[in-house]
Amino acid sequence: MTVVTNRGVFLLILIISLVTFFLGFLQTLIGPMVLSFADAWTLGAIQSVCAVGMLVSSLLIGVISVGRRYVEILAAGLIASGVALSLLGMSTNVYFITAAGFVFLAALPFVNMRCDVLVRRNIPNEKQGRAWGIIGILSQFGFIVAYGISGPLADHVFNPLLEAGGPLVSSVGQIIGSGPGRGIGFMFVICGLYVVITAMAAVGVRSIRALAASAAVETGAGRDRVGEPF
Repeated sequence: MTVVTNRGVFLLILIISLVTFFLGFLQTLIGPMVLSFADAWTLGAIQSVCAVGMLVSSLLIGVISVGRRYVEILAAGLIASGVALSLLGMSTNVYFITAAGFVFLAALPFVNMRCDVLVRRNIPNEKQGRAWGIIGILSQFGFIVAYGISGPLADHVFNPLLEAGGPLVSSVGQIIGSGPGRGIGFMFVICGLYVVITAMAAVGVRSIRALAASAAVETGAGRDRVGEPF
């Protein structure tokens, strides 16, 4: 099937799975991190404002034309989301965290849109149903893994590193702070860096660029057909 045999499609699915993996981390751990220095009302306000970011960018995508810069927009969206995720974990300032979360969620629709277009235009129409059934399972697998390991990682690995007497208090702790919840912040910093590295690597992958070239040709052919007289 195309999902397995087409290397570019398979790599895009892995990228989306990676994004959902880190998004699962954020969904699970943003609460404990914020509640370590703020109250429940503040947490709710942060989550509400951040969610608006995804709504705003989704509406923006429906209004503006982003052309055929498939890989470039995909990479830019990944880099923006990765940087925002890292910044989110570096501070305990409520406004800073809210702004970083807003940018993170605002960048995701651009990533999803470009991956969706590249995959759909490189899978034959007669295989779309079967392919997207598999893609849906694989792309959401990141959530399952994140939900399963995020808590134990935070409680038993990262939080102890930055609590009183932890081995990273005198190094990393000088940058992002130490104490309750800062280990979770350190997790977000690392996750964001991985997203940025993934974006930079994706730009140079030939199989992904081949998908973009194929999608651009199909788009051009479609426009030519629309312009032809009956």
